This record gives sequence, structure tokens and C-alpha cells, in this order.
Amino acid sequence: MLMVTSPRVSLDALIENLKSMPPKRVLRKEAISLWEEPIPPVEMWKASQPKKLQGSVLAIDAASVSIYVPAGEVAVTAGALLNGKNIVTHPSPALTSSRGPPFMGAPTGVDLSWITYRYLKISIPYAEDPLIPEGAIAHDIRINLETQLIRKAADLGVEGVLLIDGPSVYPFTQPAEGSKWSTELGLLNEDRVDVMIRAFRKGLIPVCVVKRIWGASQIPEASRGGVRDVEVIIGRLGGRIPEDVPVVFGPWESRTRVGLPDRIMAYVIVPHHPYLRNYSIFRVEFLRDVAESLGDGLKDLIASVAWLTKSYGTYVPPSLHVVDKVSKELVSQLSKMVESKIRLSGIPILYGGGSLE
Repeated sequence: MLMVTSPRVSLDALIENLKSMPPKRVLRKEAISLWEEPIPPVEMWKASQPKKLQGSVLAIDAASVSIYVPAGEVAVTAGALLNGKNIVTHPSPALTSSRGPPFMGAPTGVDLSWITYRYLKISIPYAEDPLIPEGAIAHDIRINLETQLIRKAADLGVEGVLLIDGPSVYPFTQPAEGSKWSTELGLLNEDRVDVMIRAFRKGLIPVCVVKRIWGASQIPEASRGGVRDVEVIIGRLGGRIPEDVPVVFGPWESRTRVGLPDRIMAYVIVPHHPYLRNYSIFRVEFLRDVAESLGDGLKDLIASVAWLTKSYGTYVPPSLHVVDKVSKELVSQLSKMVESKIRLSGIPILYGGGSLE
């Protein structure tokens, strides 16, 4: 059982434990191929302006930062849920007890409030996995926090659309045979899918939005011809981005060979300026069961997300823009505080929290 202590006291205890931990070698992640079947030629269509989205538009996002010390990775995360004009963050200024998901992780081997020292699903200490890959602790606590925010949104009792910043399921990485990380990630994905289905049954349609897609290869190799997804899309557009109407590439069904659920995907191209050729591209993902339940309404929903983005001039739907900004600002403040306390304690920082996930 976690000790009920304040976040400040837990952080002080964490630093004392880090001083006594031996140095650790960190493995880098290497992605494995997921995609099994080639897809037929994917339809491209102009998204005519649909009717206004029915119900509420909610959004969630979580961000994380990794700080590396000789003992390994110290991870910090923060998340936000937007419901109308109300926004909830975790952690929040009102945090007074140890209830809720941890927002920090480190290989200390000691239970501390808000700080986990072990994989959240399989309960094996991070320090006992000699093959733990780089960034695994940050991914562990961030994906878990995202799932808890989806669960919280489902329990609000509102109907509408739930925009989720990130993929419907996270791709597996296998740095080396025997790593516990892939087992942990599989369980995190199962929990994530279950919670999204639960939200859908309660009246919220989960729409996952992936914005960092310039190096993506979600379209199988046989259909991509060895180039990136965005190159496929730009090639199909013939270099001509519509000036006034969003364009959609898809949807299509993505099948995998590593136990992930089948998904329905589409790329959305949103023009922002008729003369400068300024536009944004992002991917939307749906669980197949959700997409099939929507039927003909799936394309209308994709078009609604596209036009919502265009109407507000943001590069992703505006609700996601808000939670993305809030979560990143919060985790940046937290990580700077943690990094400062680590430096003041005399623990060397190998490389710090310069990258936000």
C-alpha cells in the first residue's frame, strides 16, 4: 500500500533513494513491424461541411518528460481533461492525498505517494528488468494516465465526442528478447481499449488523433511503395492542396499481426491559408467496433473533426489544442522543479527533460 504523504515529501524521499541506486545501462527502443495486410487503393475525398456535431466535445491529453540520472530514468507526466469550459488536470493544485494514478516513476524500489517504482500492470520493479528500454517508465505512467482520463470522461454522464490525443493503441517495441516492457504495453493497450469501449457504450464516441505523423508508416509497406505515409498523401494530391475544403485520405481498416485490435484509420488534410499553402495533416483512428457501429456516420464524423479544425484555424481540433497546451505546460513546470531538486542534491543528470511526449 502506498504511504499517504505529500508530493513534496515523496520527491525528497525519491532523491534520497536515487543517491543509493547503482548506475544502470539503458537500452534504446527499436520498433517492430506491425502491419500484416496490404490495403486496396485508398479513397481520397473532399470533406463537404457537415452538420454540427451532436452533443458535447470532450478532449484528453497527457504529456511526459524523462530525466536520466545514473540510476536510470526519472519520468514525470501530467494530463488534462476538457469538458466544455471546465478543465481538470492531474496532478492538480488541490492534490492532498495519494488517490489517483501516479504521475512520476523511477527505479527506486521504494513505495512513495504519487511515484511508482514498478510496472503498473505486471507489478515487476523497473530495477528488476535488465532489458527495460529507454523511455519505458515515461510511457508506462503516461499511457496509464491517459486511460484514467478516458475513464473519468466516461463517468461524467455526457454524450458526444471524446477526442483523444494519441493513437487508439500504442505500437509494440521489442528492444530485446525477454524484456518485460512488451508484456506491460500489451496490458496497457487492453485496458485502454476496454475503457474506450466503455465510454462508447455510455454515449461518448472516442476519436483518437495522431498529430506527429511525418515519419509515420501506418499504411502497410506493400501499399506505400517504400515511402512515408505523408509522401503517399502529398503524391496523391499531386502537390495541389485545396484552398478551402479539407481532404480525407481513407478510411481503411488496419490489420495487425501482434494481437492488437483492428482499427479504422484516415488521414485528414486541413488547409489554413489559400495563398501560402499552409495546411496541417493528422491521422484519426477508431476502434473497428466503434467505426462499424457508426456506419455511414463515420465519414460525417471525420468531416466534422476536419471542419472543426479549419473553423478555428488550429492544426488539430481546438479542444485537443487546449489540453495539449495545458498538459505540456504543467509537465514542463513539474519536470523543471524535479530536475532542479535533483541537481541541488548533487546527483548528476546525464540528460534532462528537453523532450515532451
